[in-house]
Amino acid sequence: MIVTCHSPEFVKDVENHLPRDLRDDCHQYVLLHHRGDYQPRVNPPGTQNYLARAREAIDGRFNARDALSFARKSLEMLAHKAWKWLESHRVGNISVQIEGPGKEPQLYGLCTALRRKLMDARTFAHDSKAPLLENLNTILGIPEDNLVWTLLNKGTHEEPNRDDFDMAHVETVLAVLNNVDVLELRPNR
Repeated sequence: MIVTCHSPEFVKDVENHLPRDLRDDCHQYVLLHHRGDYQPRVNPPGTQNYLARAREAIDGRFNARDALSFARKSLEMLAHKAWKWLESHRVGNISVQIEGPGKEPQLYGLCTALRRKLMDARTFAHDSKAPLLENLNTILGIPEDNLVWTLLNKGTHEEPNRDDFDMAHVETVLAVLNNVDVLELRPNR
């Protein structure tokens, strides 16, 4: 199947929401305007998938900051996906603190609320419930005041004299995201 599109945001969303087994077969080519020679330029295949880009940042460049930047986007997407999945099973009513009007909840708070809902929903049974809860426990096991959560909560900003990221925590985040990514979290399933 070939899909053409003028919207990079649409392509990004498609790539990030496809199930993993289908995503691995996708190849994206970007056709760019010519440089006066009337020959289109073709960028080599790449990906906009957050998890793949996070893994590339660690494995290819040993860059924890970039890896966590993509991990943050992945965690936002997967947390909202899990929340919609819970809502489709009528257990999605959660309480999350928000810092002010028009602001989004911090990811740590959202993950904590999702974990609390999964633990409290004793009559809710689904094959993805226990692994999701286990992975939320793992990622929430990283202390909230850790530099990793600072980045996951507010994003990456250039700040002088910042310590290095704990690579064990970075790998934990990526492992959790990969584990959650393979769970069946589509609404009504």
